[in-house]
Amino acid sequence: MEKVLAQILQELQSLNLQMDKLDCRMDSLEKGQQEMKTDIGELKADNGKIKVDIGELKADSGKIKADIGELKDGQVRLETRMNRLETCQMRLETRMENEIIDKIRALYDAREVQNDNAERILRELSDINNNLDYALLKLVKHEAKLTNVNKIS
Repeated sequence: MEKVLAQILQELQSLNLQMDKLDCRMDSLEKGQQEMKTDIGELKADNGKIKVDIGELKADSGKIKADIGELKDGQVRLETRMNRLETCQMRLETRMENEIIDKIRALYDAREVQNDNAERILRELSDINNNLDYALLKLVKHEAKLTNVNKIS
């Protein structure tokens, strides 16, 4: 019986050791579970922050889309204004070709007429000057003859 009791005692001690090991493992599991709960809490907090960031990104994306729409509208307005400007430029070029060039040509022609008139006037003045010289010469000759005639008489 002592043997049996020793054997029972030995088995109880072995069971105690196994229980201690199980307790250690259980503590370790509880500690791991607690760490997992902490990690899950942190993940949930991070997930909440991510959701807020996603919401902000969506809002910013909406603003960017609105800005792009405004830019497209502005570009359309700019293209319209450029087309109007090109049309006005073409009209101005046509007007210059039609009106201004004709006026410049008329001014050039008028200048040529003025130059011709000036040349004609200069020729006439030269002719008048030559005629005056001739008349003056004749007058001097006649005066000389008249003086000779007066001396003789």
